[in-house]
Amino acid sequence: AAIAAITTPAIGADPVKIGLLEDQSGNFAIAVIPKIQATQLAVEEINAKGGVNGIPLEAVIEDHKSGNAQEGVSAMNRLMSIHGTKVVLTSFTAPTMAIAPLADQNQVLLLNGGGVSNNLVGASKYIFHIRSLAADLGRAAAQHAQSMGTKRMAVLHWKNDAGDNIVQAVKPMWEKAGGSIVAVEAVPQGVTNMDTQIAKVRAANPDIVALWMFAPEVGIAVKRLRELGMKQPI
Repeated sequence: AAIAAITTPAIGADPVKIGLLEDQSGNFAIAVIPKIQATQLAVEEINAKGGVNGIPLEAVIEDHKSGNAQEGVSAMNRLMSIHGTKVVLTSFTAPTMAIAPLADQNQVLLLNGGGVSNNLVGASKYIFHIRSLAADLGRAAAQHAQSMGTKRMAVLHWKNDAGDNIVQAVKPMWEKAGGSIVAVEAVPQGVTNMDTQIAKVRAANPDIVALWMFAPEVGIAVKRLRELGMKQPI
């Protein structure tokens, strides 16, 4: 696994090491680069001002390889055993769920900035969420769709915790407001061809298409929906 660290000259004490558990080598690596750079910049700026109460910080980065739970556990063990990390900025649902018991056992603070499944709520007594969960984002999108006067929704979603959670959260609120779900099609995370599912969405003739997934699959879906002649709002 790739390990990268940024350090500055000692301010007078051993540095406090902050772990980053990110996707350095998988499908989402391009989106992760700004997060890593931002963390490194923050560490540099804090250390340039004397650190935290005179103690410098050091960022240590580990790779969970596109949300692989086993890789996440291995990376977490390295952060704790090799680097003595007591704070980890984590991402993706599967690795975050997998490392939650380790955080409890070793009293490691987890700051979740990337996992979006509702199942993460309460996964560890040491976990704090610093972004909206997918179900909340889905409900907000559905409320906007309702304000547009749409009634017939077709859904194309990731077949994982995040996608499933959005489907479960949006369906009752959509139907309570008088709407109907005319198609629900699931695709695996990492899929590059979803024409079969999109054909079923098209056949359902919806007013609006909900894409309960994240990049890069959402880009593939939008491109194919338009290429196949669907002009409905997405």
